[in-house]
Amino acid sequence: MSAPDQGAATRDGYHRWNEGTDLEHGSFEVFWIHPREWFGYQDDDEEESLPAGWYWWACFPGGLPDGEPNGPHDTSTQAFLDSQNEG
Repeated sequence: MSAPDQGAATRDGYHRWNEGTDLEHGSFEVFWIHPREWFGYQDDDEEESLPAGWYWWACFPGGLPDGEPNGPHDTSTQAFLDSQNEG
């Protein structure tokens, strides 16, 4: 199963909070999770996978994420916009 909004308009990848402004800082990643791809994030005591969808988390390219995935969202744009409330 592929992500539903892949293409030129996707927000998939790394971004900076407040990109293009004087307040630019930090980094986050927007990404698609396939069903049953990630285990153990919802509750470390249970082996449950996250639902399919678009997620984001604070993370620098090449580094480990700073927290758990936030989502799921129906589109990469929705995940991107949700991240802007946290940055």
